Order: sequence, then structure tokens, then C-alpha cells
Amino acid sequence: MTNYSNFGSDNQIDLSLQFSFFTNSSFSTSQVFLEAYNYDIQSSVQSFFQADPIETKGSESQDEINLNSEKESFSSSSEDELIKPLNKPIKKQEKKIEKEEEIIIQPKKEKEEKEKREKEKREKEKREKEKRDKEKREREKEKEKEKREKEKKKIKKKKNSKPSRQTLLETFNTYKNEESDFMDADGIEKFLIDIEIDPISLEALVISWVIESETMCIFTRKEFLNFWKYEADTTERIQSKIPFFMKRCEQNFNKFYVWVFGWSKEHSEHRSIALPIARELWKLILPGHWKLCDKWFEFINTLNENSNSINLDSWKLLLDFAQTTGSSMEDYDETAAWPVLIDDFVEWYLENN
Repeated sequence: MTNYSNFGSDNQIDLSLQFSFFTNSSFSTSQVFLEAYNYDIQSSVQSFFQADPIETKGSESQDEINLNSEKESFSSSSEDELIKPLNKPIKKQEKKIEKEEEIIIQPKKEKEEKEKREKEKREKEKREKEKRDKEKREREKEKEKEKREKEKKKIKKKKNSKPSRQTLLETFNTYKNEESDFMDADGIEKFLIDIEIDPISLEALVISWVIESETMCIFTRKEFLNFWKYEADTTERIQSKIPFFMKRCEQNFNKFYVWVFGWSKEHSEHRSIALPIARELWKLILPGHWKLCDKWFEFINTLNENSNSINLDSWKLLLDFAQTTGSSMEDYDETAAWPVLIDDFVEWYLENN
């Protein structure tokens, strides 16, 4: 015998669970009632097919037998097929909601895709512009190189001939600024490279000293023509004279040292040069002439670059100090009129050594 005592309570639990699902979801109120309505129909159909026949006293009538037979026939049918038509309104509503969500999301997605395309377009244009600029610079560089090579070939034809001022002028014109009658920093750098000299070296300073250059990074026509004193009119002949120029500098080092200060001033009327500039120049010219130059550079690095500058007096006296004072500082005279910078160096040196 089937127990019917829990039939009603089970349905109530299922219904409460079903209602809880719909009320906690994103469905509207109408959908909730629609779901509850469909659920009642489904429950009725399920109750009809699942209930056991009621016991009766005595024998069953023919109608009851026929009814039981029909129930058994329906029970053999698929429950899913019977319930399937009831699910159609729910699925239709779900599709409607999905469509509404697509309508809301679509503009945002299109906007993001548009912004992405615009960004990619800007980046592509930027890369193309950089590529064009680079190609333009390379073409200009190649054109300038061809021009220089042409000038050099022209000068080489006169290599076996005697030196001449005209050839020296042609050499100058090869490197001079096209808009001015002098060689600027770029022209000087190319010239030094062609005579195989590092633009930042003692040799480069000596070349400027030999032609009596007055301003840093500038060679005037008149200054460049001073190579004629040494019968050097082409880059090859100037290069061949470099050992002679270096020897001459060594023999006249004190004069060369003083010349460097005046040449490095930003303006001729200035009385001092900035400490960073002085430090870089000392690094080029002091090695080989002062044993303590490395210690001097260590000391200079401890100073405030913005609050210190070097005047001509300090510049000159540093060389005197280097040539008269040994590494032990025994020859150092505290009562002598040394610049404060040198006194501070001696104090620092004794404390740290």
C-alpha cells in the first residue's frame, strides 16, 4: 500500500523552493507568477500520474477498470514530452531577456571596438611618421657623406703635388657650415674623425691649440688656415703632423695649459669657468703631469658643482701646486697664498690618506 501522508508536504517544499529560485533571480514579477502557474499545472499532472488507485470495497466496476487502464497508458508516456509544451513560454521570455541584454551591451562593445581601432590607427601613423623621418635623416646623411667623399677625392688628386693654400681652403670648405663661414661643432667632429682623432681627447685640444682657436667648438677660416704654417693642406697631411703637434704641446705644456682656460670660457668677458667643465678639461690634460690628479678628481666630486667655479688664478696655481708639491705634502706651505680650493684639498687629502 502506497503512503500518501507526505504527498502534500513534499509539494509544498518543492513549490517554496521553486518560488525562492525565481524571486532571487533577475526575472520580473510577471515571470515569477508565470513560473508559479506553470509549476501548478506540472504538479497537477504529476500528481495525477503518480497517485495510486484508491482502494474500494468489493469488485471494481467496468468504468474503473477502463480508467485505470487509461492511467497506465498515460503513465507509460514520457513525462518530459507532456511537460515540454509548458516550458515554451519560459524559454520565449528567456530569449526576450537575452535579446534586451544584447541591445544594451552592443553599443558599449561597438564604442570599445571603435576606440581600439582609432588607437591602432594613431599608433600606425606614428610608426610610419617615425619611419619616414628616419629614412629622411639617413638620406640626408648619405647625401652629405657623398659630398664629403667627392671633396676628398678631389683633394686626393693633389696629394702628390706641393701644399697650397687653395687646397687648404678646399679642405676647410668641405667641413664648414653651409650657412656660415666657419666650422661648427658638427663640422669639427667630422674633420677630427677623418684625421682619426677622438673628438673628446687631448689630441683634439692640441689641434685647436695649434691653429690658435679662440672659441670652443668653432674653427674660423682664418684659424684653419694656420695649418699652412706646417704645410698641411689636406686631411692626410694634417694627420701626418699630429705626432709633431703633440711633441710641441709637451714642450710648451704650461702655455698650452693656460690657453685651455681662455679657450673654454663661454664668453671672452667671463672671468671663470664652471667647475664641471674645468673637471672634464683637467681629466684630459693633467694625467702624466701630476701624480695626485686622481685624488684631485675624487676631491672635486665632493664639491657642490653649482656653487663653485674656477677663475684663472686658481687654474694657474693648481699647475704650480702640482709641479712643486709631492704626494706626501711635505713641501706644502700653509702660509703661502694658495687658493682656498687648494687648501681644502690638502686638508681633505691628509684626512683621507
